[in-house]
Amino acid sequence: MPSWITAYCPVTIDDVTPESLATLRENDFWTLAEDYGVGDEQVSPALKLFRIEKSKDGFQLIYRPAGERQLAIRCWTSPDRVAEEIAEVKDLPGDSNPPLIDSIAATRAVVAVELGASQMTDMGIVFAYEVARWLGSHKNALIKGVDDDWSRIVDSGFVRL
Repeated sequence: MPSWITAYCPVTIDDVTPESLATLRENDFWTLAEDYGVGDEQVSPALKLFRIEKSKDGFQLIYRPAGERQLAIRCWTSPDRVAEEIAEVKDLPGDSNPPLIDSIAATRAVVAVELGASQMTDMGIVFAYEVARWLGSHKNALIKGVDDDWSRIVDSGFVRL
């Protein structure tokens, strides 16, 4: 069963491209890998293969050899699909934080990064959270992590809500 990191964007994502997401390549992935418990020996091979391509439902972040599972970045913008995604999470924050519920309700686009079990312990988890950080920084997205924790990006850092 896959895990998901999901960004709830209050603005359109029509201008998000493989090239704009590829600016992630400039990040310090050695430090980030350490933060996620991923060994240094995994960073260089993943960065050598790193590229982002358009797919039928969003993008694919390629960082593993051909034939292995890559990161699927699913982008949903149709009002019906966005409403479905909102309905799935509207009760998760509970009723103790109305601004969070209001933010979820204001969602205009949802971007979900799908991770397989093996990607939770390799550079997949690092790249997935960096995609979410990019969306938080550039699209003011509200982020639901793999543990159903909610955060926003403030001054380039995740702030748990």
